[in-house]
Amino acid sequence: MLSYEAKLALKYFRARRKSLARFTSIVAVIGIAVGVAALIIAQSLGRGFQDEMRDKILTNTAHISVFRADGNEVNDWQSVKNNLKNLESVREILPTTFENAIIIGETETSYAILKVINEVENPRVSDGAKSSKDISVGVRLAEKLNLKTGDTAEIATLENQTPSRVKIAGTFETG
Repeated sequence: MLSYEAKLALKYFRARRKSLARFTSIVAVIGIAVGVAALIIAQSLGRGFQDEMRDKILTNTAHISVFRADGNEVNDWQSVKNNLKNLESVREILPTTFENAIIIGETETSYAILKVINEVENPRVSDGAKSSKDISVGVRLAEKLNLKTGDTAEIATLENQTPSRVKIAGTFETG
């Protein structure tokens, strides 16, 4: 048994003569179908973009960072590390320091955040980058400063305002 609405719709769709009601019905159905398809595509693109951004952010960011409440350096980081190692879901712990820095290339100067990873604690640091005078630079920063692997640059931080000469050991891209 068809509902009243379904009977009315079939009446206008089956009409033999070309009428305004038939044309309007067909345009309305096509319009609704295109609108729904556009919404589905837009949601799919949005969800895909969200997933991609989350993956990029989580890939290059620690899931948990431990800082002191007063912003000072964590002096007993070895004991903090040992306590965290005992947790079952902790996979890796890297003592890391972040500093504001100015990188001076041959022709340009740029602000950067210097991320210093304790090389003794990190077996993934390549042998070429184990000297304190070798650094890896982000691809975009390297392009901006016109730096290539093997070039030298100078870095000045707030603590050490006298620039230190460093060798570019490589570049990386975080996406």
